[in-house]
Amino acid sequence: MTARHPLDCYLSPPCTALALRAHLEASPETAEALHGWHWHDPFAGPAYMFETLVRGVDGPPSTRLRMSARELDTRWGDEICRRVYPAHARVGEDSFEHDWPRAHVATNFPYGRDEAVQRLRDHARTHGRYACALMRTDWWQHPGRFEELRPDELLMLTWRPGFGYRLDRASGKVVFSTDRYTGYVWALWAPRPAASCAFATLPRPEVPRALRDEHRRLARMAYDMAHAEAA
Repeated sequence: MTARHPLDCYLSPPCTALALRAHLEASPETAEALHGWHWHDPFAGPAYMFETLVRGVDGPPSTRLRMSARELDTRWGDEICRRVYPAHARVGEDSFEHDWPRAHVATNFPYGRDEAVQRLRDHARTHGRYACALMRTDWWQHPGRFEELRPDELLMLTWRPGFGYRLDRASGKVVFSTDRYTGYVWALWAPRPAASCAFATLPRPEVPRALRDEHRRLARMAYDMAHAEAA
């Protein structure tokens, strides 16, 4: 969702979640957090990216026990409860107005709601947990942002992910497309601040066809929902 259109939803593709998962699994400390602790997405949409991160490609259904999610748009309620136990899902609630559980956090926060970055940083430090945010690279190029809110790691995607559908004005057709104008990073804040920010690149992972198809199904739902709202 965005600040201007709070029910907009740009779904993070599974390649972004699997790339972060591979990075977390490479370190014993972050691997323990990934596999052994509770995770929360405060801006979950249908919780698809979130499930892919925590569960992986073929993790056990019991993974759901370690997941909780919150989403403002109630139209995603059924989809969220396919992935997160209903008792751990809060639908129709604005995460900016509620406390977050004492859990590790991974999210793609609403575009234009820049206060989410400070909240993620503060959550990591206050609760001793990891906080991970999928972000545009150019967000960090605004004056003062990096100095004030510096993450402990910036993990650059080495490809441009395809988030969803758009109307191609030349053909008049709805097409699936990549973001051609900016790059993306995972920003990660650790429980204990590092002396400096570490930079790394994340290679594009192999994504099973079933995950790609599910992403496109949900992305088309998001497109149709946005246009229904506009109408």
